[in-house]
Amino acid sequence: MDRWDRKWVMLACDAGRAMSLASIPVAYALLIFAVNGIGSILGSLLAPHLEHRLTVGQSILLCRWYFVLIWPLYALTPFPPVLGAIEFGTGLVDPIEDVPYFSRRLKLIPDELRGRVLSACRLFPGTMRPLGWH
Repeated sequence: MDRWDRKWVMLACDAGRAMSLASIPVAYALLIFAVNGIGSILGSLLAPHLEHRLTVGQSILLCRWYFVLIWPLYALTPFPPVLGAIEFGTGLVDPIEDVPYFSRRLKLIPDELRGRVLSACRLFPGTMRPLGWH
């Protein structure tokens, strides 16, 4: 399981925990996760157009600030439509960061070095995770 799979598992657990604390019925919870998927599809369709307008750094900062500002809302709202909007926004924003970042990385790293460079890039965050940094 790589970093991105763990991120989605963590997001699902956090959102599931928020929904269970808010006593949201299972049908609403499934709709909220479906809205996240719709947001991801729309975000992946939108990302190539934004890639020409934003630099990689700007897209990463934009998405990270979105997450910083939106996470407290998970704790503050028990309403399914608001949680659906949060999940939709999360799904929409995530590809806006990922597409330019991965495209840039694929352009810069030669094929014969890609495995070594990616393993080195994952080594530092992987070893720092037990210390609380991720």
